[in-house]
Amino acid sequence: MKVAIANFSKPIPRSLDFRAYWDHHIKPPRGKRLSLFEYKADWGFHIYALGVYLMDQGIADEVEFWDFSEQRSTLYHPYGVLQVTFYNERDVKAYCFGMDCQTCMFNTEASPANPSCVT
Repeated sequence: MKVAIANFSKPIPRSLDFRAYWDHHIKPPRGKRLSLFEYKADWGFHIYALGVYLMDQGIADEVEFWDFSEQRSTLYHPYGVLQVTFYNERDVKAYCFGMDCQTCMFNTEASPANPSCVT
């Protein structure tokens, strides 16, 4: 299972072909990761800990942390969490394009009782 944890900063106003970027983006290679208590707690530990625990328990095989930033990036934290930064919501939707509904339940206008998939 893939888990995405988001703590979004202020969106960056951009109007680009977001999908073209993510269609050609290559994720960085995943190296050996540290388990929850092998790494010194630093910024974001309280956020990453949820996902790292799920990986340590074998519940999640991938965890991503999403945020908005002036610079798009993907890089692995030593915990094994992939940090992905986007410009705005349209950028996130382009990243999610092609995932099935069980993987990506993202819609800013959906309520918890009525989520919908981005297609």
